[in-house]
Amino acid sequence: MHMGLLSSNVTAFPFHLRADPPWQYRFQTVLADTPDARKISFRLRYQVFCEETGFEDPRSFPDKLEQDTFDGASTIFVLWDHLTSRWAGTMRLVDANKTALPSETICWRTPLLGLDQARSEAVEFSRLCVPPEFRRIHSATHFGDARNDNNTTKSRSFRVLKQEDDEIVLRLILALVGWGQENEIRYCYYLINAALARVLKRLHVPLVTAGAQVEHRGKRKPYRTDVKQLARDLTENLPQVARILGRSKAYIPYSEFAKPKLARTASAPTQDSLTANETRQRAPRIA
Repeated sequence: MHMGLLSSNVTAFPFHLRADPPWQYRFQTVLADTPDARKISFRLRYQVFCEETGFEDPRSFPDKLEQDTFDGASTIFVLWDHLTSRWAGTMRLVDANKTALPSETICWRTPLLGLDQARSEAVEFSRLCVPPEFRRIHSATHFGDARNDNNTTKSRSFRVLKQEDDEIVLRLILALVGWGQENEIRYCYYLINAALARVLKRLHVPLVTAGAQVEHRGKRKPYRTDVKQLARDLTENLPQVARILGRSKAYIPYSEFAKPKLARTASAPTQDSLTANETRQRAPRIA
């Protein structure tokens, strides 16, 4: 088990403590329900899709916010990391009832499986984006000082952060299920490469082939998932799902996540200013 430190001020776990210290999960999924929150997602996408992979031309985004026409019909999620006080990932759910799905425009030769009959209750899991330093997440526990509201460690408040295998992708999938259940979404579509398909299958996401393989920034294939079956398969096959949802929410709105900081500063929080104390709000859990 890897033991990392939240602060250089802590050099060892205080094993003289008889009781287990309070702990929380390292990551939290946040619904981007404000313009500032959506910019967090667009900024992450610019870093990965423009600067790292070159999939998009950075000259098309002088503000360094990667966006496209599907964002106006999308619900966007971002992922906060309590350990590093950074944003660790993002994805969006494109509403098929508001626009043609990205996979439709790419796989245009044949209709996607069942989409015409289920358009009013379908979304596409799209623009999954995780910075390189967060792509290999394994089960671990981190010990150290909790940062206070000024992002320092002067308060010496001790805390423990835990993480699960593949937790970043798993949390974004849990957000899909939680939000999908609340909004009567029956099907989710994907257009993904073989590597991501393997990750999703390892997480017991029930992928059904929805069309022919296409060439789009490499070979990709469209899939479909029944959201109710996804919820059952996750809870039945992954013990970590019960652990995660027993300690944290499927997602919380950014407007609530940022509220304590907004109340004190009367200004929108930035990635650097948000702290772990800003996650004490309610949000839906996966059923």
